[in-house]
Amino acid sequence: MNGSRKQFGAIAAGLAATAIVLTGCSASTPSGGSSSAAKIVINATWSFADSVGWVGEIAGATQEAKKLGVALNVVSAAGDSSTQASQMSTFITNKSSAILMSRVCCTDR
Repeated sequence: MNGSRKQFGAIAAGLAATAIVLTGCSASTPSGGSSSAAKIVINATWSFADSVGWVGEIAGATQEAKKLGVALNVVSAAGDSSTQASQMSTFITNKSSAILMSRVCCTDR
C-alpha cells in the first residue's frame, strides 16, 4: 500500500485535532465567552475514493473523526480533474474547517 494512503487516517485525525484546538481558541459567544458549539467539518476529495486501497483508509479516518466529534466528508472525483476542481470550490464556498485532497492521476486506481 502506498505510504500516503497509510497516512490518510493520521492526517485526517491530526487536522481534526488542530481544527478543534483552533476553533476552541477563536469561537466566542455574543457575551464574549468561549463556545465549543462550532461544528468542525473536514471535507476531502479523493481521485478514486471508492478504490479498494482507499475504502479502508476512509472508513478508519471517518471512525476517528467521529470519536473526536468532527464531521469528515469524503467525495470521489472519479478520476476527473474538473469534478475535483468543482468539489474544491464547493468546499471553499461552504467554509470547511479543513480540506484534504489527492491529485487526480491515472495511476491512483
